[in-house]
Amino acid sequence: MKKIGILGGTFDPVHVGHLMLADQAASALGLSRVLFVPTGRPPHKDSRRITPAEHRIGMVRLAIEGNGLFEATTVECDYPGTSYTYITLGELRAQYGPDVEFYYIIGSDVLAYITKFINYRQVFDSCVFAVSARPGADRDRTEMLARELVESYGARIRLVGFPEIAISSSMLREKIARGESVRYMAPDAVIKYINEHNLYKDGGDTALPGYWDSIPPPAARGAPIETGDAGGASNADNAENFDYAAQIEKIRKIVKSRLRGKRFAHTLGVTEVARGLAEDLGADPDKAALAGLLHDCMRERTNDELAAYCEENGVPASDAEKMSPAVLHARAGAREAEALLGYADHEIEEAIACHTTGREGMGLLAKIIFAADAVEPGREYEASKKARAMLGISSGARNKKQTEKKHGAVAGNTRALDDAILFILENQIKHIVDTGLPLHPDTVLARNWMLREANDL
Repeated sequence: MKKIGILGGTFDPVHVGHLMLADQAASALGLSRVLFVPTGRPPHKDSRRITPAEHRIGMVRLAIEGNGLFEATTVECDYPGTSYTYITLGELRAQYGPDVEFYYIIGSDVLAYITKFINYRQVFDSCVFAVSARPGADRDRTEMLARELVESYGARIRLVGFPEIAISSSMLREKIARGESVRYMAPDAVIKYINEHNLYKDGGDTALPGYWDSIPPPAARGAPIETGDAGGASNADNAENFDYAAQIEKIRKIVKSRLRGKRFAHTLGVTEVARGLAEDLGADPDKAALAGLLHDCMRERTNDELAAYCEENGVPASDAEKMSPAVLHARAGAREAEALLGYADHEIEEAIACHTTGREGMGLLAKIIFAADAVEPGREYEASKKARAMLGISSGARNKKQTEKKHGAVAGNTRALDDAILFILENQIKHIVDTGLPLHPDTVLARNWMLREANDL
């Protein structure tokens, strides 16, 4: 069976450490080829700070030119969604067929968080991990982590001896920004390309701080989502000690890296409307803001990605829901919110899970997020404008300064909020019926429940 190595990374820029690792792995494992895979939209990086793909691909091609063992592939950069390892492996399997064994080449540090990969079990089944192991204490720790993964998950891991070399892409970016030489740290052709295209004048790190630390290990993520009673409190033992306000900036950065401009602008609009409604109704404004930031965190994944995520993470989804990304991203988003926060809050999870369909008996935070998603000032539909007027929210407001204290219509009671939600649900049902799309039962049940509440039945 042919053995093909895979070396992924942003390669921002590619350097001699990458080339040495690929060469060492090929020699140690008898690889017939090593594929260099520049990443497209990695979840753990700030996509705004990553150098455009065409430059990173160009530098990789220059770096490996003349080495018949190495090959560059644009499989991740061509993919429109977020770059996840299980998707990359699936695409490469489709290209190279079943008679190839893939060796995914990684640094030893990756072993510490590899079970936080999306669909990590599928990844374990799809490849052998070739792990760089340096001499001494680093190798001892690497061997220990490798044993744990083999015993717990059946992972296939091969260690590759790798010499000490203190070179990283972030180091090169910083040195270039300071005007220092990086000769012999990267191939001459790559350095020439960097100079010709005036790259890395600003330096800076591209990683999202704390991304991997924010995701709990698999054992903490396994139970199906249960929203509990309407308005129920968090199920965590330390609920009263969880600092929602401290999470907002971290979550904002993560969400911004995942969503394109218009979707992120919508998210900010929902966040500020939710905060304003929470302030007027006596709910926790910071918790509402977090729920608003997170409500669309899975919105840009494909339907297949969402279905796989739900199956991997124990998220209940009917066959009909699996066919509807508009519904499925909300269900998956509730679980992902728990992972990003490192904390299971039933109010936040309920609010995210039903923000597109509504839900019979939904609690106050769920009502706030459902309404905020429909009426944030970026929504230009006539129904959205009318619902905004019912809530006393000014059209055109896109930030906190413009939206705060614009919610007087709901101050102190939920009547105006309930009336607006009932209007939104009835308009939503009419639109779905008129367009011939499938109507989710939760939407009908939510409408009937809100109608009974309105009539005190």
